[in-house]
Amino acid sequence: MTKVLLHGAGTEAQAAARYFARHTDDEVSCFDDRGGSIEGVPSVSHDEVLAILPGATYLRSPGVPPTNEIVAAATDSALRATTPTGLWLADLAPKGTVTITGTKGKSTTTALTTLLFKEAGLSAAGYGNIGEPPLSGDLPQEEHPILELSSYMMHDLPKAEHLHIITCLFEDHLTWHGSREAYHLAKLRPFLRERPAAGWAPQNVIDRYQLPSSVKPLESVAAAEGVLMLGGEPADLGDPALGFQSGPLRQALVAAIAAGTAFLSEDHLREAVEKTVHAFTGLPHRQEIVPTKDGRLWIDDTLATIPEATLAVLARFAGKPVALILGGADRGIDYAPLNKHLMAASQVTAIGYGEAAQRMTTSVTANSLEDAIAKAEEACPEDGVILFSPAAPSEPPHADYKERSAIFRRHAALA
Repeated sequence: MTKVLLHGAGTEAQAAARYFARHTDDEVSCFDDRGGSIEGVPSVSHDEVLAILPGATYLRSPGVPPTNEIVAAATDSALRATTPTGLWLADLAPKGTVTITGTKGKSTTTALTTLLFKEAGLSAAGYGNIGEPPLSGDLPQEEHPILELSSYMMHDLPKAEHLHIITCLFEDHLTWHGSREAYHLAKLRPFLRERPAAGWAPQNVIDRYQLPSSVKPLESVAAAEGVLMLGGEPADLGDPALGFQSGPLRQALVAAIAAGTAFLSEDHLREAVEKTVHAFTGLPHRQEIVPTKDGRLWIDDTLATIPEATLAVLARFAGKPVALILGGADRGIDYAPLNKHLMAASQVTAIGYGEAAQRMTTSVTANSLEDAIAKAEEACPEDGVILFSPAAPSEPPHADYKERSAIFRRHAALA
């Protein structure tokens, strides 16, 4: 019998508790910094934690940062220290497992990869951020679990056999990790082991971090725009409005194809790609078309909380008049590339609100999100796009992206 300490009482810890109850006779306890608890699992005090750790398996919830004193103590004295997902990857993951991470695009890439595998006739399902935690009472039964991993999950990811894909690397979560370098190294962890994982990453990431030969450039899979060749023939990507000719959806599709090359022939891949692009319905709050009756395109891109993501969606609608709503909390991110683009984009009217907008190049200043939406409606012509791609995270009075999205969608429904 092994002692197991669950640090945190969130979704992943609760799922892990169900795994241990159903599949092991381990002695499990829980400590939560905020006083939370897990039904059926004894809660322990801070002092009891320090007594339990030596020789125990310590599993932290992804949100518990490396600066937490218990994390440091576990690293020094626990038998193992990782997350529930890390434990599953090391001990239970099948060889066909694919892990996907990146500053942006990882959810869409995970969804597209899962759909592509299914369209190719493979047994696959999405887990992690995009689905259920893999370490749970009901373990994944698929040959190809496709996991979306956040940097919070990867800080102490153990050795494991899986294909790893990085979509892109920019700045994010700097407060949690302490620096841009630490954030990047967490994402790169599977490639930096003594026996590095096989996988794919952008060429600039490979070059910057001198990644091993097991990591191939995504750019070698297919062109970033235009005709997509597979097996010597062009793949049918459907109407350009589907978004797979260029931009973020094209990038996600290329990464999904990269994952597929490990398990499928090019001809089989092309057939699966053609089915995938027509079956894919998109993800909520990621360049999502919002229902409205006013004839204009209302696009909910509220999860675009960095400028690179906003630049990507603007590229999708290049050539169309766009009323762009920007703003939120200021995390000190560099807005120079976005500002440069906005200064040259004659068809984009940028409406800014909140703290971050003070460092953005905007045409119109709003007093609130609601005011910004109203000003966007005034600025956008009948054939235009009203785009909420904030390039910054939520700030009070909005608790999170869901609240901001709900406000935007409500305006769209009433337009």
